[in-house]
Amino acid sequence: MVKKLYKILCAVAALASVSALITVSADVTDEQKRKADYLYMEAQTQQQLDNYELNYRLLQRAMELNPEETNAGNQFGLLNVLIAEDSATRMQGLIMMEDHYKAHPDDYYSALKLASVLSQLGMRDEAISVWDQLYSRYPLKDDVALNYAENLLNSHSLDDNKKAIPILDRLETAIGKSMALTVKKVNAYLSLSDTINAIKEINDYMDSAPKDIMGMLAAGDMRMLMEQPDSALYYYNKACETDSTNGMAYYKLAEFYRESGDSLAYDREIFHAIRMNSLEVDTKVELLRTYIVNLFSDSTQVPRIHSLFGELIEQHPHETAIHNLYASYLVSQNDYCKAAEQVSYVLDMDHGTANDWIGLIGLRMQCEDYEQALRDADRAESYFSDAPGLMWYKSIVELQLDKPQEALKSLKVALSQSDKVKDDETLSRMYTSAGDIFHKLNVPDSTYYYYDMALAIYPRNYNTLNNYAYFLACEGKDLDKALEMSGKAIAATPTNPTNLDTYAWVQFKMHNYATAKEYIDKAIELEEEPSAEIYHHAGDIYFFNGEPDEAVKFWEKALELEDGDKELLLKKIKNRAYFYE
Repeated sequence: MVKKLYKILCAVAALASVSALITVSADVTDEQKRKADYLYMEAQTQQQLDNYELNYRLLQRAMELNPEETNAGNQFGLLNVLIAEDSATRMQGLIMMEDHYKAHPDDYYSALKLASVLSQLGMRDEAISVWDQLYSRYPLKDDVALNYAENLLNSHSLDDNKKAIPILDRLETAIGKSMALTVKKVNAYLSLSDTINAIKEINDYMDSAPKDIMGMLAAGDMRMLMEQPDSALYYYNKACETDSTNGMAYYKLAEFYRESGDSLAYDREIFHAIRMNSLEVDTKVELLRTYIVNLFSDSTQVPRIHSLFGELIEQHPHETAIHNLYASYLVSQNDYCKAAEQVSYVLDMDHGTANDWIGLIGLRMQCEDYEQALRDADRAESYFSDAPGLMWYKSIVELQLDKPQEALKSLKVALSQSDKVKDDETLSRMYTSAGDIFHKLNVPDSTYYYYDMALAIYPRNYNTLNNYAYFLACEGKDLDKALEMSGKAIAATPTNPTNLDTYAWVQFKMHNYATAKEYIDKAIELEEEPSAEIYHHAGDIYFFNGEPDEAVKFWEKALELEDGDKELLLKKIKNRAYFYE
């Protein structure tokens, strides 16, 4: 029935809004009653044939003809409760169900549906009332007793909680002891602050099932809930002793030591649990995730964490969750190359999504393995050629490999699908990449055209503002515009050394040498590994600030790092003077 109701929900949701339009006839003729009965029976047939929309319309018409027909009203009301978008129609549906229940209190299945709906709607008191009546009529039906007890236990009333206990006792007598019933009874006693009977329930269950490992673990959990850690530890240890191959037992023991602050014991049990073949992979992954979080700041644990991952992968080489978690950990350790290996293993097993491949390509670029990044991009394209983000990343890799024409081709594919890019910042960055490619191709007009497009889409694209300003400064044109854009970039990112270098270079081009010196000093101070370009700029700026000796030192540093044309730097160093190309 649930499956069919779900199908109905999908098929006739659009019809629910008209349910309030049922015409109530003041006097229902015998002919109308006969037609309504016929429509109701036909509705049943259509439901069996999975014609849910027609089923709904037939019920609706039956109710229009005879609003007093509660059988049709009960079904029609249930559908409206499930699918109506407005609360008024849902409430009307609930009233129809209640009307049928009042008219036919012995209709077991309809009463069961009404009680369940009331429970789901959070109408706790009304639900308990119906469950109470059901239990009075059908005390031997286990599902009724269980639902009634659960509703009583979920009530905020202590009297209701107390009423649940004899019902659970009767259930226990009928079907025997179980941990599920014991947990409910313990919760009932704890809500009444009756720890003596709560403990008795635990002990009684363990006496009835002394070898039940899951029972021992549940008993331990309940003792922890009752703030009795020594008793909890007793049950966890007993579970481990009873079945030394049970990974869940060691997992619980490990969690106990973690909460108790015993790091040595926690560490020991974590390793024990993870090595257990009986522990499910998802539990192992979550256990290891928690372990990493707790010991992340302890650098001495790094080798042990790697060792754990190694053991897990050896046990479960094809479990993608383990490889993904290891990749995340490696990224946190800035080990991008090994992280890329783990992601690659995952994508070998499962092609994943375009974003998964973008993540892998990003990791390859982080470790400057551009050739492999391009191979990954080519492979990803065979699966996701219609993913603009993927083609954009491919163009970035190709530009890094000094293949601007190929990069332009890939980016054109990405931009042709720009309607799929819903984020303005991402789309702006794609247009920035187009500008970067045209700069590489030495086509300044196209470079600036695409930078303007990027900024029109997302004005806070600070990378574009910086690049635009720098290239204008290098050309010595529109310096006021360059200064404005560079200023916006450093205002937003005042500690970004690249942006500070650009601002210094723009000021230098505008002959504001003192200001240029101030900002190039900041750039060098904040840059962990200054590039040849920054040192070269610093030499030029210092020279025009009347410090030729310092200028030469910077030019010499630039020369050490320069892997391109060194002729200009050699000329400056040899002559201890500024020259330009």
